[in-house]
Formats: sequence, structure tokens, C-alpha cells
Amino acid sequence: MIAQPLAPDELAALLTDSNGQQIGPLTKLGGDEPDPDFGLNVVLGYDPIRLSERLANEPQDVPITVYGHPTEVSTERLMDFLQLRGRAFHLRDIGEEPLPPDDLHRLLSIPKSGNRSPYTDVHGTVVLGYDVPRLSEVLGVPLTADESD
Repeated sequence: MIAQPLAPDELAALLTDSNGQQIGPLTKLGGDEPDPDFGLNVVLGYDPIRLSERLANEPQDVPITVYGHPTEVSTERLMDFLQLRGRAFHLRDIGEEPLPPDDLHRLLSIPKSGNRSPYTDVHGTVVLGYDVPRLSEVLGVPLTADESD
């Protein structure tokens, strides 16, 4: 069964926690012009594997925007990851300045196929992408030595 893409309001609702806060992090590499086949270059959550792949294909000075909460663990790890690699980035604090539904939809849409994924719902808490530290936190399962990097 193929799921239909989420509409902007549905996606915004999915990415809002029970306290009304938008969840993150999301990382956008590059400008605001989407690729006609793949959309914008966005990585969900703190996913060092995907980030490494994407950064390897971008120039050192590519603009990077992190959409997240500055004191949230996944956002902190993401920013540390970028700093350790000498990558400059701009942090947009989505607690103070959440993305409007249409902007969020534009970030996470893939032309011709739908919305970027995965989103994992654990008892009402949504985790973005392959964010192992966040999944560990939400599930209450400690990270292994391999996963803690």
C-alpha cells in the first residue's frame, strides 16, 4: 500500500509535540531552489551517516541551516557534528520561530513521490529520520558504544 503524501497542515501536525512545539532537528544543505526530482537537500533528525553522505557531495562553503531547539540533545549533537567537520551553519530556533506549515512542507517534499521520511511514532512522540540518540531516549533504551558517536 502506498501512502498519500501529507498535506502541509497534516505534516505540521505530525511534527508538533504534545506541548505545541515543532520537533526537530532538520538540516537543509544548499539554497532554496529544489531539485526537480529530489526536492531540497534535507536530512531528518541527527543522522550522521546521511549527513556525511550529503556533505561529501557539497562544497565546503555550502549554506547549511539547522532547524532545531538549541538545548535539545539531537540538535546539540548535530551542531557538534558540523563544527567538528569545520562546517559553518545557521541555527533557526524552531521553539522561538517555528516553520509555517507551507515552509515545512516545502522542506520535506520530494517531487513526484511525496514526503521525506521516515517518521517514527513511539506512543505519540515522533522521531525524525534515523536519529538513534532520540530513538534511544524515547524508547528508554541505552545506546550501545557504536551508537553513541
